[in-house]
This record gives sequence, structure tokens and C-alpha cells, in this order.
Amino acid sequence: MSGFLLQNVAATLMALAGFGSAAADAPSAAFTVGPSNPAVNSPVQFQDASSGSPAWWRWWFGDGATSAAQSPVHTYAAPGVYPVALTVGNAFGQATLAQTVEVSSEQTLRLIASHAFEVTLEAEDPRTGHTGSGKAIPQNDIFGYFTIPDLVPTSGPLVPEVFVKVLDATSIGQDYWVFWGGLTDLRYTLTVTETATGAVKIFHNPVTESPGCLGADTSGFGGLPSRTPSPTATAPAETRTRTSTPARTATSIATATPTSTSTLVATATPTPTATPGSSPIVVRLRAVYWQWDFVAGPDTSSTPPYPGINTITLKKGLKYEFHIYNDGPLLEPPLPPHAFSGIAALGLNGATLETGGPETVQTITPNVTGDFPYACTFTDCGTGKNQHDAMHGIIRVVP
Repeated sequence: MSGFLLQNVAATLMALAGFGSAAADAPSAAFTVGPSNPAVNSPVQFQDASSGSPAWWRWWFGDGATSAAQSPVHTYAAPGVYPVALTVGNAFGQATLAQTVEVSSEQTLRLIASHAFEVTLEAEDPRTGHTGSGKAIPQNDIFGYFTIPDLVPTSGPLVPEVFVKVLDATSIGQDYWVFWGGLTDLRYTLTVTETATGAVKIFHNPVTESPGCLGADTSGFGGLPSRTPSPTATAPAETRTRTSTPARTATSIATATPTSTSTLVATATPTPTATPGSSPIVVRLRAVYWQWDFVAGPDTSSTPPYPGINTITLKKGLKYEFHIYNDGPLLEPPLPPHAFSGIAALGLNGATLETGGPETVQTITPNVTGDFPYACTFTDCGTGKNQHDAMHGIIRVVP
């Protein structure tokens, strides 16, 4: 009997030991997602972080795809919120963990998961006038870049064209900072939206076709009302005097390296932001007698030196108050008027602009996106000279 009891006791101890070992060695599922804010068709790294020595893995990505790899890479074909699950197991048991992954559109770089900013890019080739949208390639929670496949096609590795970083500076009593820069001679426009407030800022490559291709804005998005915002950095303002008769003087924002003698004066202009339903953003468009200039608006760095096609970028759904006027010099005899062509798709009406005359004021809320050209439709600037070699421009509306 004693031998039988000893055998039962030994079997019981072994069973208890086996039970404890199974409980101790059963795996615990965990994983990370990088980048945390992926975009459509950009690679997403799912990194296994499970403990307990799992022997096998099974992933469900929420779009119908699965994987048995330990740390797979997956891409999503459509934006949305996807439930991702990982089950891990070994001889002692299994465990499952699920979490959601939010995927942005292919054109949207989404940064900072805890306080999201959405960044989009539109570009133009200055040599051809062709345009294209940026494809977002997020790298981590605060940094990513854009490729521009419509303008810079490649069949090999991804080619970064414009880099963007957003930093949270609230821990030092400031707001959110935006840094950007390009490895390109393309003209580009960045639109940065703070999703929590709807505040929008628009930036351009500071100097097109120049090594000075980096930009920074530390003025924030208005998240800390007690702090006085610092100005938004813009491209240097250029004062240029033409030597023709009569003399032509214009103030514009340089977006290209000047080819004649210029005096550069650094300026810093706060970039206005607005949310739908708020007071309109004031835009001032003046006609001097050889070109148009935007002298105030959501981004005054859009004005090129003479000659150039003036471009300004607006945000779809925001309200703008346009002030359009003739700023040509008062001479004897007086210069003939200009005529603004208007843009029907944006609700901007045409107008005759007398030299030194009153402004025409129009309020619009763009509800379509794209490039909308305008021009002076007056056929003669007087004295038998055609001064309309640069009397045209573009109003660009982005999402």
C-alpha cells in the first residue's frame, strides 16, 4: 500500500508541476505598429512583441488579409479604421490581442497620433507647368515624406521629394511646430490641418530652384491662447525696380533666384488661419501696370518676382474676402484701367479697375479644388505699348 501511495503522490506532484509550467509558459500577445499613422499603399510594419516564447503567430489585418509570419509587413488599399488582431500560441496555450489601426488616404500624411495633424502636398514643374499630388510615406509619429509620382516617376526605390516634421512643444509652454524641406526644384504647396480645431496653415518651398529649401514655423496653431504667437517665417521679400519708362516698382515675395540686381529685405508675416463659419480671411489682389500681386492673404509667399504667374493657395470650405484694386501710379495722362477677368467656378465676378479707383470687394467660399487662372482682359495699357506680358495668375484651391 505504501508503494501505491507513493506512486499516487508522485503522479499528483508531477501533474501539479505540469499544470504550473503550462500556466507560466503560456504566451502573452503584444505587438506594435509602425508607423502608427499609416497611409494607403505605404508599408506598415507589424512587430511582434509577445512574451512567453510563442511558437506560432496568426495575424488578421482587418481587410480580409492574414499572415502567419512573426512580424509581417502589410499595406492597405483604402483608408479607414481597421481592427487588427494577433493570436500567438505554443504547447501550453494561446493568447489574442486586438487593436485598431487608422489608415489615411494616399495623399495624406497624418502625424502625431495623440493630437493629429494632416498634411497634403501639391506640386508643379516650373519647366512644363504640369502638376501632381504628393504621395504620403509616413515614417514615425512625427515625421514623414512625400513622393510625387506624377512628376517624378520611378520604378525603383521610393524617391523622397519633400520632408515634413511636426513637433509638440507644449511641454515648454509653446504650441506645435512645423518643419519642412525639399530635395527638389519643383514648386510645391504644403497644407497642414490641425484636426482637433480645423486650423489650417499653408506653406511653400521657401525658394524655388535654390539651395535654401528648408522652412520652419514655430508660431503654432492657436492652441495656447495665453501665448503671443510668433510670426510665421516666409520667404524673403524682394524690392525690384525696373528701368523702363515710366519706372516700374513692385514688392513681391521671391520664389526663384533673381537674375538681376535686387535688394532683399527679410520679412516675417503671420499666416492667418480660419475654421468654417468664422470671419473671412482677407485677401488683397492688386493690379500694377505690368503684373498682379497678392499683397495680403493666407500666404503672401506665393507672389513671384516679375515676370511670373502669381499663385495663391486657398483652402476649400473656408471663407475669403477678396479686395481687388488697381495700384498703378497716377500719371498725366492717367493710365488706362485694368479689367479683372473673374473666376466663375469660385464665384469671383469680373470687374473694371480704375487707376487709383476704389476696391472691388467680394466674399467667396470655394467648394471645388483645382487651379483657376485669371487675367487682365483690358487689351491696351496705353501709349501703344502692350504691358500685359505677366498680367495673369492662378488661384489654387486645395482640400
